[in-house]
Order: sequence, then C-alpha cells, then structure tokens
Amino acid sequence: MKILITAFEPFDDNEINYSKEVLERLDNKVGINKEILPVEYNGSFTKMKEYIEKYNPTHIIMLGEARKYPGVRFETIASNELGDKPDNINFVPTSRFINEGASCRIFANLDFDLFLDSFKETGIEVFKSFNAGNYVCNSLFYQTMEYLLEKDPSIKCGFIHIPDLTKYDINGVVEGLDNFTDKTIK
Repeated sequence: MKILITAFEPFDDNEINYSKEVLERLDNKVGINKEILPVEYNGSFTKMKEYIEKYNPTHIIMLGEARKYPGVRFETIASNELGDKPDNINFVPTSRFINEGASCRIFANLDFDLFLDSFKETGIEVFKSFNAGNYVCNSLFYQTMEYLLEKDPSIKCGFIHIPDLTKYDINGVVEGLDNFTDKTIK
C-alpha cells in the first residue's frame, strides 16, 4: 500500500492553512508521501496529477481547510460545480461547471467506517459530509476522482476538511489521521 496525502498552502490572506499544519505533523512512515498543493482551481489538479504519476499511490487522502465547519468532515461527494471566489492567483471561474457535460457527482471511495473508527479515542468530532463546497477543495476533489475513474478506479481516494484548529486540538486531529493511515496500510 502506498498513500499520497496532500494539503493546501494558505489562502484568503491567512498566514497558515490548517490542512498544511496537520500534514506537516503526520508521522513520516514508509509508504506515505506528503505534498502541499497551491490554492488554484487548475494548478492544484496539475500538481496532483504529477504526484499521482510520481508516487503511484493505492490511496489518496486530500486535506483541506474549512474554518467554519464544526469538527473534521469526511467528504463523500465531489460535485461538478464551481463558485465565483478568486483563487490564490486571482483566477475566477467563468463556468458553473468543472467539466461541462460530465457527471454531476462522483462519490469518494475511501472507507468512512475505518475513518470514523480511527478517531474514536481522539475526542475529535467527525462528520460525514455530502457537500465539499464549490471552491478549490471541491474542484480538486472532483478533478482527481474523475481522473482516477479513467486512469485506475482501484485507487481509493477521498477528501477531508480540517476545522479551525484554534477551536479543536490539532494533536487529536493528527492522531486520528495517523490512526487512519496505519489501518489503511495494514
């Protein structure tokens, strides 16, 4: 088993991105590769494809930040939808869709029950979410899932939103994700 875990650089004039903070604290284990992505609608997926080719993972865990969310959110659905918020290079989508005429939704195929079990002892609230938003997180999630369905549907992939870590214990989030990667590798 090989796992690729990604997070994002800071955005919205924030000095940090909690997904990056969590990624940097995750255990460095054999078979796990960690990478930071730009907060760009197109650039993040371009880098993701490079990392998929470079590492040839069996599992991909994408981390993103959602400061307003209560608890850690396990995103179950990538939507073919874009918003109108500028990314870090001030690109604003002109289309409502990521891929015009493609599927409206693609479902994650990471194991939610295993994820939930991994957080049981951490004291961190975990939720199953059915809406990854319409910003760069969802755009990356959708493009990656669509790419994997064509390239190699056996690769397990999903997206996890990290909440405002001034309100939650980063150590508990890191512990839960480390537990998840341990159980995934076994």
